[in-house]
Amino acid sequence: MVKLAVAFFASMLFSVASRPALANAPKCLSQPDDAASVAATQTAAEDTCDCMGSATHFAYVQCVRAVAKQAFAKGTIRKTCLKNVVAPLSKSSCGIPGAVTCCATTARGDSSCQVIPATACKPRSGGTAVPGAEPWCFVACDH
Repeated sequence: MVKLAVAFFASMLFSVASRPALANAPKCLSQPDDAASVAATQTAAEDTCDCMGSATHFAYVQCVRAVAKQAFAKGTIRKTCLKNVVAPLSKSSCGIPGAVTCCATTARGDSSCQVIPATACKPRSGGTAVPGAEPWCFVACDH
């Protein structure tokens, strides 16, 4: 049992130590071309991946990941920026029948976006809630 634990921790240490380039890479959006490359890759994913026609949300997100990885392989986006492409596009109603992006604002003025069934997009405690104009939260609501 002790040998197994030592082997596990040694493998974890090796896996972390073997990735120094990514660990030391500048964060996404810290380089001059990052914002443009993220936007271009998101546009390519929106054009390639059929949001409303995807069989499932998982299939849609897999398509977005594939487009982002292709952009990285072509050298048009840095690896540290892949999540900046995938995460916003994955918070969407793509491939989820009956779901909408729901733009809600609390009575205090705090705003949020959730992907929920259209019938559940209702205001709470004196706030407001409206279905978003787009299937992606990052562009559906004004925040």
